[in-house]
Amino acid sequence: MQIQACDYKNIKGFLLENSNISVVVLPELGGKIASFKYKEKDFELLFQNPNDKYLVDQVGSDFSEYDVSGFDDCFPYRI
Repeated sequence: MQIQACDYKNIKGFLLENSNISVVVLPELGGKIASFKYKEKDFELLFQNPNDKYLVDQVGSDFSEYDVSGFDDCFPYRI
């Protein structure tokens, strides 16, 4: 297992990878799992927004106006 800092769509994160998978985690977005890739087939398992940057939402904003990619619905980042 290797862990390294990375920039992913304008957000600082961490790339975790081994010989089979690579995962990008974005702590600034509450631990959002932004990418989960099966390396053997170079297959991304999570939906990827085609935009090259994330819009950062505001408290009380409509969720549908922001990014719906990755895997983060189960990880609250605001209390």
